[in-house]
Amino acid sequence: MAILFQRSFWTWPRIRQALLIVLALIVVVKAVVAVGFRENDFSWHRRGGEAFLNGTNAGFENYPVPRMMLNTLIAIGPALPTRLIVYVLAIGLLYLTYRMWRAMARDQGAMSPFWDEMAGIGAIFMFLQILFRDLDECGLQLILLFLLTAGGYALMTGKAVQAGFWLAVATLYKFSPILTLPFLLWKRQWRAAAAQVVFTAALSLLPILYLGAERTWQLNQAFADTAWRIMQTKSAYPHYLEREAPKPQNLSLQAMLARYVQRFPADHPVYQPTPWFIQFGQLEGLSAYYTVRGLMLGMALLLAWYFWPRAGSPVMTSAEWAIVCLMCTLTAPLCWKQHLVLGLPLAFLLMRQLAMQPSRARTTAIALMSLVILVPIYAVFGRQGGVLWASYKFETMTLLGMIILVISHRKQAASLVTGDIEPVHAGYQHAA
Repeated sequence: MAILFQRSFWTWPRIRQALLIVLALIVVVKAVVAVGFRENDFSWHRRGGEAFLNGTNAGFENYPVPRMMLNTLIAIGPALPTRLIVYVLAIGLLYLTYRMWRAMARDQGAMSPFWDEMAGIGAIFMFLQILFRDLDECGLQLILLFLLTAGGYALMTGKAVQAGFWLAVATLYKFSPILTLPFLLWKRQWRAAAAQVVFTAALSLLPILYLGAERTWQLNQAFADTAWRIMQTKSAYPHYLEREAPKPQNLSLQAMLARYVQRFPADHPVYQPTPWFIQFGQLEGLSAYYTVRGLMLGMALLLAWYFWPRAGSPVMTSAEWAIVCLMCTLTAPLCWKQHLVLGLPLAFLLMRQLAMQPSRARTTAIALMSLVILVPIYAVFGRQGGVLWASYKFETMTLLGMIILVISHRKQAASLVTGDIEPVHAGYQHAA
């Protein structure tokens, strides 16, 4: 044991090895908890698959019909083995996601494989609480992250049709990735956009094989009607129509903006009966609604300006796609903590940037952001205190801050030489 306290023992390779061992232990322990002792949304999707097989309506207002069809794969077998299979699949897809982002991120500056791995490990530890929440549901959001990553990777490597396919699957897995379509159009990626539309339409027809044309049309119409009603609801703070009241735990961009411009009466579900619940805004009703919409429009215009394709620029940068992935969840009306897994690529890019260009300011900022994300709010503050914390949307603000840090990065030659670790390589060419 004495060797552990020798300074020469703690080289970077040994630190990496220790961190990987810790992560492996976490994955195993979390598997036992998630598979054997958690229910959450996994059980809901399992019931959705059963509803598809039985031809009932349950769940078809919430998700596209092809997602309910996909849910049959987790409904036909015993519950515990199915949960374990999906959990292992999600972990495997997370590794593939990392491999694709490692290749995509080279446009930010190439570095040695070792430091890419360290950046990935750092991002995982930064998002550990969010990953825990998603792994409680066997990693359903990690699957979505993989689909979006595969679409972005295909686009950056010149495979437009393949990109359209992956993004169509992501859109039908959870409708909010439809946001990728206007991004493709804005980037003038016509082939990828057309492929996404065609594949989305084609895959939407697959349930006909089991349900028949008339039944498939009815269920698609039910989903479309619900989505339209949600979009038409003129409420500053989003909620799921009459089925679910507004919740303080909602971390969507709209909920964050509404929290700081709207005044909540004592009978509002977001209001917390404690002096620590500070109200910042005084707007109500339509005034609050249109103010929130205006702020969201302003942010969209700023991102559109950042995304604008300029002469000599690559098809797309890794930073741009990381922002799109995050916005696919933040711009949805409802965004729960596990959905923030889509911000993991931003964390990876931040860690790479910090490794290439260390600075006290960035280190401090990332440390504070990590602290906000890692706080186990219910364990620290209790149920009421955790809900109060969630009402302030600190996690949402942190992820928006991560966007600013990633955008502000300026690529430059860097050198990372630590013992036997190879240095950063220069001269990386943008992917086609």
